[in-house]
Amino acid sequence: VSSNVASLNEEKVEILSRPKPLLAYVEERMEAVEEMCDVQRGELLARILVIKSKMLLYSGEEVKRTMLLAFHIYRHLLRTCLANLDEGSAEEKPSTREGKRGKGGPDVQKAKNSTKSVHNVALPETLSEWAVFGLPENTAELLTGRNDAATFNHSTFPQPELSLFYMEELCRQLSLMGLTDHLLPLYAVQELLAVSVLENPHVRTLIHLRAAYACQQLQLHQGFTHHRALAREPDKEGQELDAN
Repeated sequence: VSSNVASLNEEKVEILSRPKPLLAYVEERMEAVEEMCDVQRGELLARILVIKSKMLLYSGEEVKRTMLLAFHIYRHLLRTCLANLDEGSAEEKPSTREGKRGKGGPDVQKAKNSTKSVHNVALPETLSEWAVFGLPENTAELLTGRNDAATFNHSTFPQPELSLFYMEELCRQLSLMGLTDHLLPLYAVQELLAVSVLENPHVRTLIHLRAAYACQQLQLHQGFTHHRALAREPDKEGQELDAN
């Protein structure tokens, strides 16, 4: 944690030493959140916004607006990755037959159709739905070996621990602003990062415990039970391995 804090302070100093290019870029030249398709770029912009919110200190609505913009970017990155989970396999399968069947062959058309269906990803719309939201069971398997710009992988998150630290810093700031209802989508983003890049069950357990605590604060009893149960799963797996 201390190294992450040091990295955060170093990046704050770097931005303060030349504030106009980075901060003006975020505010004046950033594309609409819905148009972002590069995960690494989006995460960098969200990270800069988190730093900016700390630089603004207690300037009221401006801090809130900056934090909410970072929140919407993270949530959009979650949607982008989930929408592209199967895209790699869908596009790779017909490639070996493309030379035989031609560009308009049935296999290629089938892949296009399957890719289109993957993009119809609907994130939860209500707080109670977010409380019990879960990643697809085969998420880790589908993201193994990926290096494209539209998913969570080692290329888009070269420093996953630091990225996780910024997300948690945003969660802390949102909590201080009384925006606890915004934490659950961010915990889903953290879980996706833990599953796809960190591959650390203990980090995932910690995320579920934090999500359970948020659900308890929001009086979402079903969500509290859901995350507490998921937090115990790695412990059960470890006990089974020790027994064997």
